[in-house]
Amino acid sequence: IEIPSVAPTKASTAQYTYTFSNWSGYTNGMTATKNITFSPVFTSSVNQYTYKFIDNDKIIKEETVDYGTTIVLPEKPEDKDPYTFDYWDGYSDGLTITGDIEFKAVYKFKDYSVTVMGSDTAITVTYNDDFKIEPQEKQYYYFIGYFTEENGKGTQITDESGNSIAAYSFTENITVYPHCVSANKMTISGDTKTHVG
Repeated sequence: IEIPSVAPTKASTAQYTYTFSNWSGYTNGMTATKNITFSPVFTSSVNQYTYKFIDNDKIIKEETVDYGTTIVLPEKPEDKDPYTFDYWDGYSDGLTITGDIEFKAVYKFKDYSVTVMGSDTAITVTYNDDFKIEPQEKQYYYFIGYFTEENGKGTQITDESGNSIAAYSFTENITVYPHCVSANKMTISGDTKTHVG
C-alpha cells in the first residue's frame, strides 16, 4: 500500500496550529488484504500571541504568551502634569489573549487642591476647568476676589462673586487669600464696583 506523496493539512484556528503526524492504522510495507481506510492524524500546538502596553509611543511592557493566557497589567504610569493616568484603552479586568493586541495609555486632567484661607476649607479643582469659591463677607467691606498672595497681591483668580476669572491653570496645589476693601474706598455704579484707593 502506497501512501499519498503530499501530506494532508488541517486549517489552523485562532487557538491551535495543526501538523500532520501519520496515517492511523498504516505501517510501512503493509499489503492490502481487505478494504481499509486510513485517517490522517494531526498533532496540535497552542498558538502564541503578543500583547503590548504603550505609553506615549513607548512600549512599557511586551510579552508573548499562549492563546487564552490572562493579560497582566504593567505598573501604573506616573503622572505627567497636568495629566494623570486614567485607563488602558481596550483593556478590561480578566482579559485573555486571543490575538496580537496593543493597549494605549489614556490620560485625563489632574485634580488639584485649593486651600481657602479664612474659611478653613479646601476645594478640589480639575485642571483647565472653571470653578467657584464662596465669597467671604466682612461688615463694612467689599469682597474683591481671591488672590494667590495676601493683601490682594499675586494673581487674582476669582471675581467678587467667587467665580473663576479663567480656567484653573496651576500645575500644583495652591492657597488663595480673600481680599476685601473698605466700603469708603469703593465707588458703585449699577453692578460695577471700582476700588478708588
